[in-house]
Amino acid sequence: GSIEIDEHGSITQFPKSFSIDSSKVLPVVSNNGNVSCISISDRQLTCVRFPMYSPTTNVRDEEQNANEAKTTALFSHHLSLLQLEDAWKLALVLDRRDYFLAIANKAMHVMDIEMALKVYRQLGDAGMVTSLQSLVSIENVNFLAAHLAVLFMEYDLAEEKFIASGHPRAALEMRIDLMQWEQALKLAELHDPRQVSNISLRYATQLEARGEYDNALEFYELGLNPTNSTGDSNNEDLRIVCKSGLVRTIMHLGDIRRGIRLAKEINDSRLYAACADILVKLEQFSEAAYLFELSQLYDKAAELYVDSNAIPNILRISDKVTSQKLLCRIGNVLEREMKFREAIMLYQKAHDHDSVVRLYLDELEEAESAFELVREIKSLSAAFMVAQYCQECNDYAQAIEFLLIANERQRAIDLARDNSCMDIYVEKVGKPSLDDAQQIAQFYEAAQELIKAGDYYCASGNYGRAFSLFLEEEGDIGIQKAIDVVGLAENDDLTNKLIDVLLGEVDGVPRDPLHVFRLYVSLRNYSDAVKTALLIVKQEQLDGDYSKSHYAVSEAIKVLRENAHPIPFQLKHMFILLHTYHLVKTVARRGDHKCTARLLLRLVPAHVGNFPRHRFQLFISTIVECQKAGLKSSSYKCAELLWSNKELRMQLEKSKFEKKVQSIIRRPIVEEEEQEKSLCPLTGSRISCMDLECYSSRSKELLPMCVVSGKHIVLDDFCTCPISGFAAIYSEYVAYLREFSDVKKNENTEGVDPVFQKPISLDDLSRASPEDALRYINEYNMEEVVE
Repeated sequence: GSIEIDEHGSITQFPKSFSIDSSKVLPVVSNNGNVSCISISDRQLTCVRFPMYSPTTNVRDEEQNANEAKTTALFSHHLSLLQLEDAWKLALVLDRRDYFLAIANKAMHVMDIEMALKVYRQLGDAGMVTSLQSLVSIENVNFLAAHLAVLFMEYDLAEEKFIASGHPRAALEMRIDLMQWEQALKLAELHDPRQVSNISLRYATQLEARGEYDNALEFYELGLNPTNSTGDSNNEDLRIVCKSGLVRTIMHLGDIRRGIRLAKEINDSRLYAACADILVKLEQFSEAAYLFELSQLYDKAAELYVDSNAIPNILRISDKVTSQKLLCRIGNVLEREMKFREAIMLYQKAHDHDSVVRLYLDELEEAESAFELVREIKSLSAAFMVAQYCQECNDYAQAIEFLLIANERQRAIDLARDNSCMDIYVEKVGKPSLDDAQQIAQFYEAAQELIKAGDYYCASGNYGRAFSLFLEEEGDIGIQKAIDVVGLAENDDLTNKLIDVLLGEVDGVPRDPLHVFRLYVSLRNYSDAVKTALLIVKQEQLDGDYSKSHYAVSEAIKVLRENAHPIPFQLKHMFILLHTYHLVKTVARRGDHKCTARLLLRLVPAHVGNFPRHRFQLFISTIVECQKAGLKSSSYKCAELLWSNKELRMQLEKSKFEKKVQSIIRRPIVEEEEQEKSLCPLTGSRISCMDLECYSSRSKELLPMCVVSGKHIVLDDFCTCPISGFAAIYSEYVAYLREFSDVKKNENTEGVDPVFQKPISLDDLSRASPEDALRYINEYNMEEVVE
């Protein structure tokens, strides 16, 4: 008969009947469409051919005729007769998916795995190909039929065939994979009792997830105590899982006391947490909190304790809570119970600094603790709270400090102005804004503190007002401040006004010439600054004020160095002479006659003209010190020069040294001790320690002078004075300070620097590296020519 094929390859067959005259023949056997019959009359065999088995056109003819209807009919014919190979060839011609699927279905029904594989490869169904390939080698017909039934999702038939094939465990595995637990349990009890516990556990877990707790409890108990003694109940891990499930279902069913007892027997933190979650849903909060605590989930336990106001329990676990929000809630509870210390500890752990400060101020009256905390954490809100507290206590100084921390600058400055605490505001604010600086300046101006007012007018950019206030202040400090303002403002009008003041054209009182030098430096007019410094030094020398000229040249060099400007040779030379003159007295007081004599010989006779008021004294000092130091030849030469100068000889005749000088001249001594030598810092050769020039280098270079001893510096014992910035020999500087300390009986080794006579400590000194020394020498030899 005919067949119908749907899109999924399912076949519906409509068979046709064929009648045989049973009065004449009886059918005996049918084979390939031929029915062998026996004649009733003569008992002879005859053959009857079924018409649907009549010869058919082959595939090639159909392809040639291209008659799709005939080919389809022929395909259906072969398929209905299970002539799968012929049907396959026709399907290739028709190339329709549903026909391929129909062949595959028929092949699997008749268990023709090879044909099914061929079809599914053609369809590109990798999954079915893989599944069928694993069945190719199966020879057991029932086992093969079972697997094919699984593919057709006929699971009851598959189970029947698995059992018939002698593989009942395969049926069990199929039911387990399908999660058909009841059928799996029946199979396990019959064929694999060891699986009963495991299957019961899995079934119970599924029932528990669906909320069927009574049934789940039954199967958890079955998993623990299987009816068949051969079950896998001795597996300890399995027993623990079953028992944990049993505890959970017991909790769900409301038997809380029994559930907690069994949970403690297992003692598993995950079980405690799961049971606690169940109890929370059942609104059994105390027991849930207890189980959360056992599971070490202290945050959840504490939250439940807080909800139930269980203060002792809260205090017991509060140090183990980590949630900041929860810590604050616990702190609030403890506050209500007047346990402020404990609350502060929790607030600190939660970084709720505002609450800590509030308790210190309002409840514990420990304001200093609040102050220290706010200074450390810099919380804006906490600082404002403390500032308000200080204002209420009339503690304006600290109120200003905390208002600034709270970023309330305007409130702070208003408070400072209203309560005359501007100095405190200035100290705390550091660098003010332009508007703040203007307000501070106005306050100080009203208070007639002109220097402070000028400083803050300058900081606010109001240079003109700052300049005027500085000039109103008497003394050098006002002038120096005015110079600084002019340098910042770069305003010609202010510059001209200041020059008039310095020259005395305003009030008829000329100011210190050094102020003119500082003005040029402030204006970055270094050329005129150097010329002015040289004029000042020369004038002071002519006036005989060598201390003032020493200060002037030292200050000029220091200022130029601070502004990274090369030092002219004239200034360096004048400093060497004046500082050598200054050192003579210091070294002589130490009793070092050789060093004193060498220092004097640096001045006499070559440069004695730079000290016109003290020429005679210098000659006499040189002659006497050379005699004491054993430098007889140098002493004779100086004495002879002194005697040969008419003016100086007249002064000698009036002094007590006449006979001494005459005695030295009458008995000249040529021999003289060799000078002390040290390594040249540039070439490494040994030269006189008093030489300040390196004659061995390609170009004659200057060697910086030690401001403590007057000797040239050495590379491995070099330092710079922290006050003046001049070079020194470290060991000489240390000895100088220790000697000063011994004289002053000062245990702190305090002294004064040898240039500006300002206080200095031994702790301020540090030995520099040879590289630093060479760098200093190179900078020292950078010169600017002054015309």
